[in-house]
Amino acid sequence: MAMNRRALAGVLGASVRKMVRKAPFPPDIALLPTSSADMRVEGDLHEFLAAKTADRKDDSGTEEITYVAPAVLHALCFPSILTLLARKEVPVQPLGLVALHHEWRLDLPLPMGEAVSRHTRVVELYRDDRGTTVVVECRLSSRGVLAYREETTYLDKAGTGVPRAVVADCPRDLPEPVELRERYGVNAAGRLDIGQRAAVTLARMTPDTARQWRKLSGDANPIHVSRAVARVFGYRKLVLHG
Repeated sequence: MAMNRRALAGVLGASVRKMVRKAPFPPDIALLPTSSADMRVEGDLHEFLAAKTADRKDDSGTEEITYVAPAVLHALCFPSILTLLARKEVPVQPLGLVALHHEWRLDLPLPMGEAVSRHTRVVELYRDDRGTTVVVECRLSSRGVLAYREETTYLDKAGTGVPRAVVADCPRDLPEPVELRERYGVNAAGRLDIGQRAAVTLARMTPDTARQWRKLSGDANPIHVSRAVARVFGYRKLVLHG
């Protein structure tokens, strides 16, 4: 789900305003805004991935992909993340952020067109001489059941200052999917005994790659496609999408 032009313009305006007047560091993370919305699972990224895997067939011999990939669900979360970080109460520059870490968990596969509820919030906020680090959580629920959860860590290099930290006090860890371990077994490390083979590949990314991913994912942050904007936010060259 790509951001529309009006929403992107709002994020750009907020980033400019924050460059002029920085938001104060909040004394409590509960003071920061959250975002909730109801929507359907959709987006061009699903069609792109379906085309890339069109030669894979299921047991019935059909080529239809029933459930969407986690990348599609991340693309569904991303517009709300960027819009939330653009809010005046959050002390970071939304268009100067670079992703440091991303982790996700899929508990319930979701088909294209499924109705979901999305909830986005800031769960951690740190500031030191390296900049301001913010951790954002996004959850997608279907019919009242948590289906997908992700956490992404971003760094705002311009947000340096006196070391401070605020962290959400509510539980964030999800229960272990015991039923999958019972079904597939575990290895010596106690992890699922499937999908353990290392996959190594080498790919060369170009500005065209960034533009294509921007269109598919909705991540229109200009530090990924404009060298001039990247330099404004303290980076020597384009920053590859996280």
